[in-house]
Amino acid sequence: MVAALTIGQVYAVFRLKRRQIYCISPQRVSLCGKVKCACFDKTGTLTEESLNMKHVTMATDGVFHPLTDNPASLPPGILLFAMATCHSLTIINNELVGDPLDVKMFCSTGWSLEEPGEDSNRFDVVVPTIVRSPASSGMSTELGIIRQFTFSSELQHVCVEIGFNECGYTSLFDCSAWCAGEELASSDSKMVDVYTKGAPEKIADLCRPETVPNDFQRTLRALTEDGLRVIAVGHRTMQMAWHKSGKGREGRC
Repeated sequence: MVAALTIGQVYAVFRLKRRQIYCISPQRVSLCGKVKCACFDKTGTLTEESLNMKHVTMATDGVFHPLTDNPASLPPGILLFAMATCHSLTIINNELVGDPLDVKMFCSTGWSLEEPGEDSNRFDVVVPTIVRSPASSGMSTELGIIRQFTFSSELQHVCVEIGFNECGYTSLFDCSAWCAGEELASSDSKMVDVYTKGAPEKIADLCRPETVPNDFQRTLRALTEDGLRVIAVGHRTMQMAWHKSGKGREGRC
C-alpha cells in the first residue's frame, strides 16, 4: 500500500510538472486533490508592497483620449491639476507623508508641495497647502488648496476646493499674504475649482451623463481585468467668494 501511494504521488508530480506546476512536497498532492478553492496572500513575495503609476487618460466630450504613460507630460488642464491637488498629503520632517496612492500620483506629476509655517501652526493659516508646477515644464503655476474633504468609505471619494482668479492660474498666490491670513483683493470675484477623486463607478455617477464616455464600463472592466487599480477624477468650477467655499454644497461634476 505504501509503495502504491508513493508511485501515485510521483506520477502526479510528473503530471503537474508537464503543466509547469512544481511541487516541493509530494506528500501533499493527495490532500491538494480535494481542494476546490485556494486563496493566496503573498504580498512582498509574488507582488510588491509599493504602487506604480501605469497610465492616465482624460475624457473630453464623452470620448476617452489615448493612454499616457507619463503624467508629467500632460498639458496644463483639469487632469493634471486634479492629480496635483486632489489629495491629503502633508510634509513631516521634510518628507511627503500620506496615502501611498496619493504620494505616487502626486510625485508622478513632478509638482512640488509647500506648507507655510512650522509643523505646529501651519494648519492655522488660510491656505495651508500650495502646489507648484516644476520649472522644467515651462509654466509658472501655483494652486492653493482652500479646503479638503477627506475620503469617506460611504461616499467613496475625496474632494478638494482650489482657488484661482478669473484671469487664470498663473502666479495667483502671495505666500506671505496667505501666511498672515490676509485675503487678496476683490475676493468676491474669485472662482473655486472643485476636484473629486475616488471609485470610478461613483465618480461617473456624480458626473453629467453626457460627459461620461459610452465605453466607460467596458474600458474600466478591461483595465481591472489587467490587474490595475483604477481611480477616476471629476471637476466642476463654481463662482463664489473664497471665504464662502466649503459650505457643504452638493453638485454634479
